[in-house]
Amino acid sequence: MNNTDKNSSNPYLNIKLPEGYNLIFFSEIDSTNTYIKENASTLQEGTVVVANHQIKGRGRLGRSFYSPSDTGLYFSILLKPHINVSEALNITVAAAVAVSKAIETSTGEKALIKWVNDIYMNGRKVSGILTEASMSGQNNTLNHIVLGIGINLSIPEGGFPEDIKDKAGAISDNSDLTFKTYLLENALEEFNKIYMNYSDKSFIEEYRTRSCVIGKTVTVLQGDITYSAEVLDISSDCSLKVLLSDGTIKYLSSGEISLQGDFS
Repeated sequence: MNNTDKNSSNPYLNIKLPEGYNLIFFSEIDSTNTYIKENASTLQEGTVVVANHQIKGRGRLGRSFYSPSDTGLYFSILLKPHINVSEALNITVAAAVAVSKAIETSTGEKALIKWVNDIYMNGRKVSGILTEASMSGQNNTLNHIVLGIGINLSIPEGGFPEDIKDKAGAISDNSDLTFKTYLLENALEEFNKIYMNYSDKSFIEEYRTRSCVIGKTVTVLQGDITYSAEVLDISSDCSLKVLLSDGTIKYLSSGEISLQGDFS
């Protein structure tokens, strides 16, 4: 275990990390994902960057991820797996399962997954995952993956911003350091257990059972195209199996969905 303090006294000095992991802490940073991306060549696999506040937190599809001080847990992990580029999506799936289990262990409340990377509790989004892969241009092989995770621990003073207040939630009303450390330890432990046995893909079945969209009608967004579909299943490669209104069955490996109704 190796913990590094970058900006101020490190509140995570005594955290229990999986073997081979090390931790870098920032009281404030633009983005934990950006830091790892910019320093990936000099950082070892298993480096975890944690921040108390992200100025420019990032989500999927170029969106921002609201990352206020103190009320959230924001961290990224550097991975250098020996997998095909096509399997990078499964890292997001593995992380979603790990975060869901860690939230349940820490709160006692059920956490569900909205394909592909959002964690929901009580009908509200409480966590998002951003996985960014770096590939070699010469042979299209995978250099590394940056796995970014943000979890809303408690509702910020004054509430969430207008654009997300109707869908964002928090896992508890507790954001003190003891709880935050416990959650981070659980999340890293759960993810490492999956990552160490990644090839058996057993996490995919748990991802399926935690889905809050199977059997639901969703709106699919793929580029400029939007359409409704019924979610039938999640396939073994983590694609979303949907039924279109004309009876066509389609498998989605990219894009975004929004649920028409309740996330429960």
